Amino acid sequence: MEFWLVKNNFQRDQFVEYIDSELEAGRERSYEIKKETRTSAQNRALYAVLTRIANALNDSGHELKHPFAGFDIPWSKASVKELLFNPIMKEATSKKSSAELERKELSNCMDALLRGLDQKLGVYVAGLEGELDNAG
Repeated sequence: MEFWLVKNNFQRDQFVEYIDSELEAGRERSYEIKKETRTSAQNRALYAVLTRIANALNDSGHELKHPFAGFDIPWSKASVKELLFNPIMKEATSKKSSAELERKELSNCMDALLRGLDQKLGVYVAGLEGELDNAG
């Protein structure tokens, strides 16, 4: 499988040249056009942020309630993503997976989560403002 990322005129010209050469050689090709979603740096930043949020929730005494009465479960990056981030993402974008999010959508959803944690629970995670934007 080949992959072309076109971010500028030079890359566009190279891709068009490739398409022309394949056509001239008689090779039929199928091309799929898709919007670029988050970068791998943003993906790493997302999971680092989710881990920091989980730690902040645990440190502030806001653990998850287990269905069996009497004990709590510490937050993890997976539980923060599933229970807190994903509902915001689905409501804000109608997308079912964070892998489908465009860069700005990812940042907007994370900003909404951080704002909600601060306003509703008084849990503020310092140093995360714009972290996902800067990871792109």
